[in-house]
Amino acid sequence: MHGTQKKYLSMFRRVRELLSAETENALIAAPLKELDGIITRMSDHGITQDTLHRRTRAFTVTIGDAARSLRRDLLRPARLASRTVFPTVDNGATALRSVMRMPSRSGDNEALAVAAHAFANSVEEHAAAFAVAGLPKDFSARIRKAADEFVALIDTRSKEDQRRMASTQGLAVESQRGVAIVRLLDALVEPMLRSDAARLAEWRKATRIRSVVSGGVAVPTLEEPVVTPTSIAGDTSTKVAA
Repeated sequence: MHGTQKKYLSMFRRVRELLSAETENALIAAPLKELDGIITRMSDHGITQDTLHRRTRAFTVTIGDAARSLRRDLLRPARLASRTVFPTVDNGATALRSVMRMPSRSGDNEALAVAAHAFANSVEEHAAAFAVAGLPKDFSARIRKAADEFVALIDTRSKEDQRRMASTQGLAVESQRGVAIVRLLDALVEPMLRSDAARLAEWRKATRIRSVVSGGVAVPTLEEPVVTPTSIAGDTSTKVAA
């Protein structure tokens, strides 16, 4: 959750606390209920976003380890063995040399997966020659299995990252909706407090939203409020009337 969104959520909670005794007030009951839902959804999105961010980072490490293992433990032995196989495949040597090339970029996971399957196919095609060169008979199957597992890791990380981005978008949507609800509540509550300067000042402090220009676009932000969340609801003798 970004810093601005954290401030929004903090403000929404303060507003809810300030109006905690006003849930039966017909004038503000509906927007206050909506604000409750926004707070819950933002909290859920924030937890999901953080969890998936940590998981995708862990998947990135796991994918890196799997890529190194695939290169070092499977593709490299196959490439070294192929040098012995070249003289035995006659006219197929040129094609085999072309296949038995490592991807040039170490971080290109897609290219590595494709190369691994190509290696596996070639080892399988010349199984007898590679067996004579010293590779186990099931080596092509080992390469293919590791390549499939590698691709599955990449796909899983992609799905987790998509879910994380959905949570990020959800936070943005809920933040905007929450700001709109707070503005509505402000329009409804402020007239009730005009006769009480202290409480009105406290309410304005709690709901203060200002705009800053970012890239030529006005973006609603807020100043960090410092409030005592008992001012409106704490004294029943001075409760906001409907």
